[in-house]
Amino acid sequence: SDAVFIIQTSGSVTKAADTDVFLVNGAKVENIIWVVAGEITVGTGAHMEGILLAKTAVTLMTGSSLNGRIFAQTAATLQMATVTQEPE
Repeated sequence: SDAVFIIQTSGSVTKAADTDVFLVNGAKVENIIWVVAGEITVGTGAHMEGILLAKTAVTLMTGSSLNGRIFAQTAATLQMATVTQEPE
């Protein structure tokens, strides 16, 4: 699918531990964009998909994973986390 989804917030995003975001119906990782004015935290054992754009920090807790990319103005902290990117 060529649909583009931009999820934008003026606050922060916290992804609860042991929860998952998966793409369906042909959605592409490169077309899911999380634009966050605060910080993004992905909880322990959680999974995210898409491009993470954070004004401050991105933190992936232990055992969490991301299929996509991370861009942060301040810091990207990975605590024994996995980041993968699908080939284009």
